[in-house]
Amino acid sequence: MNWNGTYRFGLEGNDGNNECIATFPADIWDKIRNETFIMRYRPAGDSYQIRVTTGWWTTNLIADDIQPGNELLVDNEDGTWTVTVNLSGAPELLDLLDAQHLLFTGSGYSVEEIYFIDHVAGGGGGAKQDVFWENSGAFLNKIDKMAIFGLHISKILHERTFGRKNTCFLRVLQITDFQLVDLILAKRGASLRKKVNAF
Repeated sequence: MNWNGTYRFGLEGNDGNNECIATFPADIWDKIRNETFIMRYRPAGDSYQIRVTTGWWTTNLIADDIQPGNELLVDNEDGTWTVTVNLSGAPELLDLLDAQHLLFTGSGYSVEEIYFIDHVAGGGGGAKQDVFWENSGAFLNKIDKMAIFGLHISKILHERTFGRKNTCFLRVLQITDFQLVDLILAKRGASLRKKVNAF
């Protein structure tokens, strides 16, 4: 990442310009607005900056960019780190969130997943991760998808993904090309990038 808008998220039905990498239904969006959640990321090196802002870069979660040494960061000791996010402390950002979306930007890192921490009742309690977005092939952005069309994805993945019979069955059900791409992306994940790059 280098100060771009890749990791932009919005409320489902509120992304008229197709700018978001993912949108969420109202129940998840409400939790994003009102509860603490965790963003797990992978730094490219020892120096990086994380900015949590709106999609229009109007106002930020905190005044300064989040950098190594910030108390919000936790080392997972597996090459990834987490940053804790709670938007309730940024009322100006919350006021704009529905219209302008939520953006993780900055430089020197990539977002791997975003999740809530759910506390488990009974049996001694505890907590579990409730992942609501992960950086897999299922969430390639729309530019990637259009590039895949340009490379004739049916020739690349037609039978290798679902097999001849299942692919034809999808066509009988009138599954559109774009829906088929989403199904393929969900099944193939990151390996799709290798096939496209090698085409």
